[in-house]
Amino acid sequence: MRFATYIHAYGMVAPASIPASRAKVVARRYHMHFPGVVYLFITVVLLLGAIRSQNNLLFWLFGLAVGGLIVSGVLSAASLMGLSISRLAPDGGVAGQPLRLIYRLSTRNWVLPAMGLTIEELAGRSARHAATWPEFTPTITTFLARAARAPTPVVATCTPSHRGLLTLRLVRVWTTFPFGLAKKSVTFLLPGQVLIRPAPAAVPATLMAFSAGRSQSRHTLRRDRTGEEFFAIRDHHPGDSIRTIAWRPTARLDRLVVRDAARTPERRVWLKVQPGAGDIEPLLSLAAGAAISLTRDGYSVGLLDAQGSIAEPISGGPSSDAALLDALALWGSDPGRQGSRPGHMHAADSLLVISHGDAQRGGLTPLTPGVAMPARSEEQAP
Repeated sequence: MRFATYIHAYGMVAPASIPASRAKVVARRYHMHFPGVVYLFITVVLLLGAIRSQNNLLFWLFGLAVGGLIVSGVLSAASLMGLSISRLAPDGGVAGQPLRLIYRLSTRNWVLPAMGLTIEELAGRSARHAATWPEFTPTITTFLARAARAPTPVVATCTPSHRGLLTLRLVRVWTTFPFGLAKKSVTFLLPGQVLIRPAPAAVPATLMAFSAGRSQSRHTLRRDRTGEEFFAIRDHHPGDSIRTIAWRPTARLDRLVVRDAARTPERRVWLKVQPGAGDIEPLLSLAAGAAISLTRDGYSVGLLDAQGSIAEPISGGPSSDAALLDALALWGSDPGRQGSRPGHMHAADSLLVISHGDAQRGGLTPLTPGVAMPARSEEQAP
């Protein structure tokens, strides 16, 4: 590597395809809730008053109260029969930004509609059904007025507090339809996960100017048949495309010649996150911001861990940015994953080291060529 740059991030504040998963019913139950408890208390008072006074009107009122409670329980249970649900979750989210989960509910019930439905994610009490979403957001809940036979979408929005792997397991749908007296629920097993990426931090403009200037100054045009910029004229060789023939020079020279195109060599940058005594999250946010900015400016970006091993190789293409952000999202959660990725570091590659420290010259400290680089294994050597 020819040069390295340190970014000091101490104190910085960071500003798909969607797969649908099907559900399996794991539990149906009634719940005690405040309106039902109050109604039951009044029913008991009516019974005691009727027994004490032997008043026929109180007996009639007691019978109506019991009938209302029974009807409420039966109808609420029947309305949830035949209910099905699926969840559409994005592949990734960003810490501190709204995350949308889409639920699609439908019912096979022809007689009783499913109305007044509340959909909520459950944390899971047992290790078998434990989910990690409570670590990211207090609640995930939404409401649907009526489920039809055709799938009806409803959106739940939450804001993850930090990066990591957000897992989902159990979804509970409950209703107090029709009278609000009996609360009936059905719980579905609906596994899912969303990878929450670190929020990209603002990257200093001096970094981009410095990197662009140093990188562009050492790149020269190279011969390449797939490029678009003219490089030179050469003799025709078997296998050359007829579209590359330069007809005017061919007529003048009386032999077949072809145009060689030129391309600019790939600009490669490695980001190295160097944890220190401070919080690592600002470093990862700055690394995410630098990766997005560099990719947008035409760089191919890879990621190194603190030991200098490849955490995410340089791949290029539209998916390279997402792969690098995913690696930052899982930073530190899977020690076996980091340092085990195949890839090569070239002598012309640039290195950006993101670490805590005292900012110098706007947070940018260039290192001179020849500085000791991180140790590389034989697999990583070019």
